[in-house]
Amino acid sequence: MQKFRLALLATSLIIFNLSGNESLDGPMEINSGEAIYNGQDISLEGNVVIQHGLGKISTHRLSIFSDKEKKMKFSFVSMNDGVSIELQSGGHLECQKAQIDYLNLHATFLGDENHPDVIYQDEQYQKDKSSKSTPLVLKSHQIKADLIRQYDPKRKSQKTLIREIRSDGNVRAYYNNDYLIFSDFATYRCSFDNNGIAKNYLTMDVSDPEKNFCVVTNKNGDRIQAPKIDLDTFTKILTFTSPQGTILIQKEGKIPQQIQFTSDALSWNEEEKMLTMQKNIDVQMGDMGDIKTPNELRLYQNETNGKNTVRSIWAKNETELTYKDKNKNFVHKVYCHGPMMIDHEHLTVVMESPKAENGEVPEGKQVYFEDLLGDIYSDSVVLNYSLQEKTLVPSKLLMQGNVKMLNRFDGHIQESSSVLQYALADSVEYDPKNSVMILKGLNGNRVLFYDKVNNLQMSAPALTISRDEKSKRESIKGSGDVRFTFIEHEIDQLRQHFQLKESP
Repeated sequence: MQKFRLALLATSLIIFNLSGNESLDGPMEINSGEAIYNGQDISLEGNVVIQHGLGKISTHRLSIFSDKEKKMKFSFVSMNDGVSIELQSGGHLECQKAQIDYLNLHATFLGDENHPDVIYQDEQYQKDKSSKSTPLVLKSHQIKADLIRQYDPKRKSQKTLIREIRSDGNVRAYYNNDYLIFSDFATYRCSFDNNGIAKNYLTMDVSDPEKNFCVVTNKNGDRIQAPKIDLDTFTKILTFTSPQGTILIQKEGKIPQQIQFTSDALSWNEEEKMLTMQKNIDVQMGDMGDIKTPNELRLYQNETNGKNTVRSIWAKNETELTYKDKNKNFVHKVYCHGPMMIDHEHLTVVMESPKAENGEVPEGKQVYFEDLLGDIYSDSVVLNYSLQEKTLVPSKLLMQGNVKMLNRFDGHIQESSSVLQYALADSVEYDPKNSVMILKGLNGNRVLFYDKVNNLQMSAPALTISRDEKSKRESIKGSGDVRFTFIEHEIDQLRQHFQLKESP
């Protein structure tokens, strides 16, 4: 076969019009410095530029091959040295070596020793190309792509689009100019809705999920690792499988605090600034305590001066909040069967009990507070924190609705075991700093207090219990009409709520 060598200027243009069954994507426009054509195949060198169905291809060396058996001209393209492809779908790809099989709709892209990365860039538009876009950059040592051919009514010819990209080897994804994700592998699936809007999905995973993790970091300083991470670029939602990580709370002029967590699953909605954790959740909040819940927890964020702060944390139900009192060296625990809300901006925790159809809290479903000194049950709890010497400490505890108290304190914390005192009230307010507790009865109800050891009975509209931390002694003061003997229905109340074996 006779070969024709064409010595062309860089600005020369060759147009091959393919017709009939030989055409894949319509006319191919070629611009190069030098070309060799043998009637079947073409070799190009110099500043090579090709405009074809996949998009605009630029490189320094390119070969185009035909398939004789299929009678398909220019079905395979091989490129070397400085490959750049502006895809018709809107993405951009850079590498050092590339092979595109138009016949089988498959492509491979590679780096070399000097430039090991294959770089794929894309932008997700929320409506059309005039709307705000979210950039994604995917880097790895190798990318393989599956192609799809669609008819373009504007060009009246076929166009080739990337349907799926598979990255392998030191994969890094840069998302929305904020998130950096590391993994062993990545799969990027491209699709379009009926309006032509791209809705793309990125999945990143590792070779050995038992030993290795994908890692996500961002400008805020957050860090999350998980065996598998999914990204919906249209909804801007990151989904993690079995994540564990650290979220930073950054406030101007204050030392950053950390929230550490683990769960079975995590969904991070960037648009709504919300992280949703599912199943077997463990959240450590530093001075504000630790949370455990088997169901669902949401973390809401605010952005201030380019930094994310935690606005609030909401747990669906069956939540345990643990707080360690560093000064007294013992642990407080609160169990909540209903919803719990932690407001980080106002430093409050609100816990509610679930209610039945009749509006009453079912038996065994009250909020439950316990420590070495005793137990308290109520329909709701509000816990306030304050900042003291750069440390968050509880400043006020308010328990309301059918409050039951069981006190084990006998002056020797380590030996406290059996219940020594019982109390019923509608509302209990506790001041941890001053060790003062105020019990109140509402709407004509009375506070009932029974000291089993000293055989003390008190019935009053309100009681104040104070504890001297030095002497470890308590004082009890009644307000209003105080009685020191229970009447019959008050004894029945105590028996009903505490199942006392002996009558007061």
